[in-house]
Amino acid sequence: MSSKFSCNCGNTVCTNSFEGHGIYRLITDIQIDSLKDPITVDEVTTLWFGSPEMIKCNGCGCFYQWSIEDKEYIQYKRT
Repeated sequence: MSSKFSCNCGNTVCTNSFEGHGIYRLITDIQIDSLKDPITVDEVTTLWFGSPEMIKCNGCGCFYQWSIEDKEYIQYKRT
C-alpha cells in the first residue's frame, strides 16, 4: 500500500503523520464512556488502533476513511 494518493482536487494526500497530514480516528462517546477508571494505556491503545482511520485533504478539506473491505480510502465531502 502506498503512503500517498491523489485527491480529486489534485492535492497529494499523505497517509502517514510524518508528512504533515492529520490522521484522525472515529471513536464514539459510548466507547469513551465504557472505559473504566483508572483507564489503562492498553485500553486506550486498543480503542485507538481498533477505530476507523480518517485523513483530511489539505487542499479541499474533504475526508477520506480507510475501508477495510475495499482496502482503500473512500472519499467523503460536504454537499
